[in-house]
Amino acid sequence: MNKRFIKTAMAVTIAAASFTSFVVSAETANVVASVQVKNTFDFTAGDPMNFGVIRVTNGGDAADFASVVLPPLAGSNPSYIATAGTTNTDAVISVLDSTDFAPATFTISGASNFTDIVIQTITDVTMTTQDAAPGGPGFTLSDFTYYVVDGTNDGDTGDIDGSASLVTTDIDGAATFSVGATLTTDKAVFTQYGDVAYTGDVAVTVEYQ
Repeated sequence: MNKRFIKTAMAVTIAAASFTSFVVSAETANVVASVQVKNTFDFTAGDPMNFGVIRVTNGGDAADFASVVLPPLAGSNPSYIATAGTTNTDAVISVLDSTDFAPATFTISGASNFTDIVIQTITDVTMTTQDAAPGGPGFTLSDFTYYVVDGTNDGDTGDIDGSASLVTTDIDGAATFSVGATLTTDKAVFTQYGDVAYTGDVAVTVEYQ
């Protein structure tokens, strides 16, 4: 083998090695991955709950009471529950003016769209007055109900039981519902009611199902 051939072969080998090294070279670039968690949404109260103007006669014992039902659908007529459970039937409620008779309203916004949101069970509320001497009778709010005004399941209604009381958001992640309740005379204090206003705070909690 002559020297010229050997030199040529070495040059080819070196060139091939250089070409191979160029082909398999690699570069790495990093990119940042991110995600924003938003488990919260906006929940606001609208119209307050109003039982209008009523006439009340108090009962004489725990079983002698009267109630009036505020339906959750605005514009519905109130219904009166007669005194029950005793031979004493002194307790009476009658609605004198239902002009302002209206359920409470609530709005959900900024939630996931087409998502079920549960209205949690509402604790009974004691309604009292600041315009009379302490120790007098009050009222109890109980048996809360709901009506879906706006949402994917608008028109749904029922008892608020913390499991099946669902409001489903619309495509924008929003919904509106109203809440009614039953107003009952005092079952512990049996003096008569005065001509004063009675109020109580109704705490409504909602969360993703």
